[in-house]
Amino acid sequence: MTTIFAVCRTAEVPAEVIDNILTASYEYSEHLSAGIGQLLAVLPGPGDGNDGSNMDTVEANVTAAGTAAGLPPSPFIGMSAEQVAERLGEPKNRFFAVLDARTAEDSTVLLAAMETDDDVELTGRLQTVRAAPKWVQATLVALDIATMGFEEVIDMAEDEPSGVYGASGHPGRGEVESTNDEEDVLPSDTPVPPLVFGEVAEEDS
Repeated sequence: MTTIFAVCRTAEVPAEVIDNILTASYEYSEHLSAGIGQLLAVLPGPGDGNDGSNMDTVEANVTAAGTAAGLPPSPFIGMSAEQVAERLGEPKNRFFAVLDARTAEDSTVLLAAMETDDDVELTGRLQTVRAAPKWVQATLVALDIATMGFEEVIDMAEDEPSGVYGASGHPGRGEVESTNDEEDVLPSDTPVPPLVFGEVAEEDS
């Protein structure tokens, strides 16, 4: 069963910013995994009577890019990520995203993971990391199917000058040292294959 991930607004984020985040996230996720679809639900959805705590209808709440202007007011305004986690409160919702005050400023998104005991009981511990918009869905999916761990995401974010996961491009690839040798410099039009979660890039021998 495909997991739909909750996206919760804890601050007033302009609809245009939300739409841009969704567009970037969906497009890059599709680039990495063709046919994956749209898996983010900004709660509560249009016409949804729940207060954001009932995730049973989350599949009907998948938010398409370009529809943020129709979202109802968020019940999560002013909450911390920990309070949002308490509101969502089930192991199936353990990976989610938060659009907060900083999101309104720079479009980065807070990704969160509720720690579970053998995927059955929540432990009450929450981990968070800030990510660039295009990595939101792809990262949540990778965490959900366990092709990467949250500690890995945190480590890669800490390697970024900004502290934002994926801010400089492909997380985990590191920076390439420049050289003065022309033969070591790739032409600007040389295609670079996308980095797919779970794959390890092989170096030429």
